Amino acid sequence: MKKLGLLAMVSGIVGILIASSFSGPASAGGADCKHAKLDTVLVKTACAAGGQKAAKDAMKKWMKDAKKQQADLDCGTCHSKLAPAYPLKADGMQRFKTLGGK
Repeated sequence: MKKLGLLAMVSGIVGILIASSFSGPASAGGADCKHAKLDTVLVKTACAAGGQKAAKDAMKKWMKDAKKQQADLDCGTCHSKLAPAYPLKADGMQRFKTLGGK
């Protein structure tokens, strides 16, 4: 009986290892960016380098600098919704450029 339990446990571990080895490169670098057209150099470069997570991290870094100009700035200032697609408000791109975004 103990041998059967040990065999079941080893089989489970092997199964998990096999299943986790099939994850593709998209899961390693994060999800792809959702926008069909990326109008900013900052986000376009980040998306190409590391997907949506890299783009989000780049925007957070940019916002730290932009908050020096507009203290109440947050994601909702320019985006109407957040994950997964982060659609912009009508004036979102203009605000980004006004605050020094490229």
